[in-house]
Amino acid sequence: MHLPFSVEIIDRSASSHGVWHSHAEGQIFMLYRGLITVETYVGVWAIPPKLIGWIPPNCNHCGISYGQIIASSIKVTAEYCKLLPDTPCVVSASTLMLALIDRLDSAYLERVLGTPEINVLRVLVDEIARAVCEPLYLPMPTDPRLTRMALAIINEPSSQVSLDEWAVQLYISRRTLTRRFKKETGLSLGQWRLQAKLHYALRMLSEGSSVTQVAIDLGYNSISAFSRSFKSVFGFSPSFCSDTKRILQVRTS
Repeated sequence: MHLPFSVEIIDRSASSHGVWHSHAEGQIFMLYRGLITVETYVGVWAIPPKLIGWIPPNCNHCGISYGQIIASSIKVTAEYCKLLPDTPCVVSASTLMLALIDRLDSAYLERVLGTPEINVLRVLVDEIARAVCEPLYLPMPTDPRLTRMALAIINEPSSQVSLDEWAVQLYISRRTLTRRFKKETGLSLGQWRLQAKLHYALRMLSEGSSVTQVAIDLGYNSISAFSRSFKSVFGFSPSFCSDTKRILQVRTS
């Protein structure tokens, strides 16, 4: 029987960097452990544990995983994901969503995927369509000079290179740099740098660093200051990411 979806359980022990690609199906991604970031030409989405990521059909992207990854991946034919956004997003996983994904995972592991699971999928898609997207998106500029600066900040968020120094390096005036950066990303450079720093914090936490170590490495004066900053951007505390107690128990037949 041909089904309008496929399920895969991913259990990967180490960080990995995927290649740029796209697929005709949409992809629903539920992470139980670790962190995955999805890069596109317009921005980066971070998917921490216990949240659901969505990648629409034919969206060119690259996935990067940090730390041990345990996840459920559900690819859905375009016909069945018309209600879902046409850009990637991350949503909180409700109790119902978790139960629906668990049902699909169980059927996959027991090799009994069939018509009943199509109904489960329909409900899951409806629930994701109704959910509010989480603020886990880091927009990227399109100007090559600004992209160069943005990538450097992403890779070294604690760098103290000033705005004036960047303007000199990029052969652009300070005023033009700030104006163009906000126009292309919707954020001031200061706001963007904070988000980039906290996205890096997500990576460190997922790879096993303690909240204390992350706060120190990123230059915060105290753990409480880091925690406040983190929660103000993402809406949840750093401990949410480092808690790995709820891990998918992959069953074998």
